[in-house]
Amino acid sequence: MKVSFGIINYNRLFYLKSCAESLMKSVEDYPDVEFLCIDDSSTEPGTKEYLKSLEDKGWTIIDQKSAREKKPDVDYDDVTHIGPFAEALNIFKDNATGDLIAPLQGDMQFVKKGWLKSYVELFKERSDVFSIMFDAQRKVRLESKYYEKYKVKNEMFATEAGRVIGGAGDVMLKKEYVDAIGGWKAKDNLNAEDNFRLSVAKMFQGEKKIFMPWQPPAIVITIRPEQTQESEMEKDMETIGKLIILCIIVG
Repeated sequence: MKVSFGIINYNRLFYLKSCAESLMKSVEDYPDVEFLCIDDSSTEPGTKEYLKSLEDKGWTIIDQKSAREKKPDVDYDDVTHIGPFAEALNIFKDNATGDLIAPLQGDMQFVKKGWLKSYVELFKERSDVFSIMFDAQRKVRLESKYYEKYKVKNEMFATEAGRVIGGAGDVMLKKEYVDAIGGWKAKDNLNAEDNFRLSVAKMFQGEKKIFMPWQPPAIVITIRPEQTQESEMEKDMETIGKLIILCIIVG
């Protein structure tokens, strides 16, 4: 199975670098992957150069504004930015050639190597897998009687019957299922995530499940909301580095 990873980016160079570099290292043992970045014409200094460096490494770089101009009939909301995010997710999906797709919002730091094979194997072994999360869940929850446990190779996964299936980022999904529900939408005063959940529930009616890893391959980097651009985050890099090292040791 081929896997497509796509980072959605807009003026978040620090996050983009962290996600892209850690992602490439974490899946270097899997032979059939592709990387895409959907960038909404970022103006942050250094972004253009970094995107070019990714392109030189084989990434597909898509400028969202240019893609939008090619489809003037696309309906999105400039004020809330809900529409453009759903739009970016669909641009990624439409350009991805993998059987499995993984949309990433950029604030995901991959801290584990060799994890991708077990994810792909889970999709192969079970027909009820709609998606698999990347980040951590509380161990006490995963060990409860309400969660079904399933082992693939040396990795343990858990799923809960009836759990709402989300998929607007930081998960791995089967592309044919996302195509079947028409991708991501932002309408009826609902954002891309909420509309996605409703679409999955209507089409699959509990037939599919979302799975969670016992030992997550990634963590979410959370910094003060106003800190998005790289220059504003440099002061926190030492703290983040210590956190990542701790997660690797614990994992």
